[in-house]
Amino acid sequence: GIQAALAVSLDRRLVLLLGATWIYLLLMSREFFAGEWLKARPALYLWSHMLIIPVVTLYATACDWTVAGSGIPDGLGVFLMASFFNAIGIEIGRKVRAPADEEHGVTTYSAAWGVRWAVCGWMLALATTAALALIAAARITFVTPMAFIVAVSLSAAATAIFNIVTIVCAFA
Repeated sequence: GIQAALAVSLDRRLVLLLGATWIYLLLMSREFFAGEWLKARPALYLWSHMLIIPVVTLYATACDWTVAGSGIPDGLGVFLMASFFNAIGIEIGRKVRAPADEEHGVTTYSAAWGVRWAVCGWMLALATTAALALIAAARITFVTPMAFIVAVSLSAAATAIFNIVTIVCAFA
């Protein structure tokens, strides 16, 4: 109720987008009424659950551009894609573990896909996020600071990946 009241207080048009966000969140919380089927397909499960991030990001940005009456901003699609791949990178990264760190009953991408493919998926998501972030930054002339952030972030991820791969190779 509070969210709806705040949306109306900003601009009545936001209620439709908020409603769509709520519907997606409700479907996601019910596992789209196909929980077992989705859980058997980790990539599809990941994609369907991370899609909530650009949906929420769209609503959050709409609180600005709708109220300002400026229409959908140029570059919003790139920003939404960056938020989606960023969420995927975070989700995969938090569920990649060395074999000795796997826990019974905890679903991880390293267990479902194998460490090699999980690490590759994680790096692909991070690289895609980095590329999209740089494209979005170029639209607002913020490339240099973003390039620095991307370089530091990818270096940290590469270090973590090196450590995971080193541990896995030690167990092989």
